[in-house]
Amino acid sequence: MRKVQFEFTDETYAAINSLADVTGARSMSAVIRDALKVYAWLIDEQRAGRKILSQDPKTQDRKELVPLTVSHQAVEEEPALAAVPAAAQKWDVPG
Repeated sequence: MRKVQFEFTDETYAAINSLADVTGARSMSAVIRDALKVYAWLIDEQRAGRKILSQDPKTQDRKELVPLTVSHQAVEEEPALAAVPAAAQKWDVPG
């Protein structure tokens, strides 16, 4: 495992801490790891031509996530999630 240091604004630091509280993540690192897994999944889905949608359970209104900036490479290329080690692909679950 490699240790990496980041510098965050106070607002970003507070947002990461808030996400840790809301999700029950054990650390800020867990929040960052989970965020990277979600980001890799989003990229893979969009590279495959899929849409990412959010649907309101009451009104059935839908919103589509605006596509992320992804180079238009062939779908056959290695998925973004493949760059994330298998052990890190497990979601941190509070326990």
